[in-house]
Amino acid sequence: MRAISTVLDVAVFVLLVAAAVGTLVVVDPPAETATSADETAEVVASSTLSVEYELRGSTRRTHGTMGSLLGRGAVADATLRGSAISEMNDGYRETVRSATRQKLVAPERTQLEARWEPYPDAPMQGSLVVGSAPPDGVDVHTATVTVPAPVPESGVVDGSRPTSYEPVAYAVAQAVADGLLPSNRVDASVYRESPTATATSARYRAIASETDVSVDELLTRGNVDAAHSRIVDGLARLFAGDMQREFDSPAEAAAAVQTGEVTIVVRRWDE
Repeated sequence: MRAISTVLDVAVFVLLVAAAVGTLVVVDPPAETATSADETAEVVASSTLSVEYELRGSTRRTHGTMGSLLGRGAVADATLRGSAISEMNDGYRETVRSATRQKLVAPERTQLEARWEPYPDAPMQGSLVVGSAPPDGVDVHTATVTVPAPVPESGVVDGSRPTSYEPVAYAVAQAVADGLLPSNRVDASVYRESPTATATSARYRAIASETDVSVDELLTRGNVDAAHSRIVDGLARLFAGDMQREFDSPAEAAAAVQTGEVTIVVRRWDE
């Protein structure tokens, strides 16, 4: 169950880090009539949600499937080497959790776990969990649905035969930076005043800190493109070293890349 992945535009990505988020409204959800993980997965994949939220005094609206909004929340919660990239997304995440639970037939017997990793066990990853874990001793039914991530596909082709880890890591780093740092498209003259740019500046600095690069001077001068390139280089070095430890070959690493998708695991159980 996949749709075409697209890069979040600047306004939509602010949704992920904005603290003031409004309500979610379901439009024409498919019926969920049984305690079936498969049926719940279908609801997650195809129910259309409209999102209305406040951003610094203005009301904005976006929409997508329940799965896509859960996926955005997972990416918004991304950590790098265990450190949070953004501290401003709790409002969105809690609103999505609450609204999702209200739309499930048996929320007390359902758990949804949305997880994003650019590749398995990467040093950068994010998740959003709705519902409690199943109790011990019950039969748990599971289903999995894959939704587009607000991060582009890396361009790494499954089945390719790269001879080193560096080009694979660089492609992953480029995709991650393009998805998480959309204000590289913001004009430098307004960089420091835009709410979007303010939030993204914090993400630049958080990622720079964990990749041992410096972007402060570049951001102060408004040289966003140079800061973006420096972040890509730092992430690429980090990913390349990690891939060498995690995979037996560059080809195996390339086959594992999944920057453009979020996996949602549905767990259902009986009383």
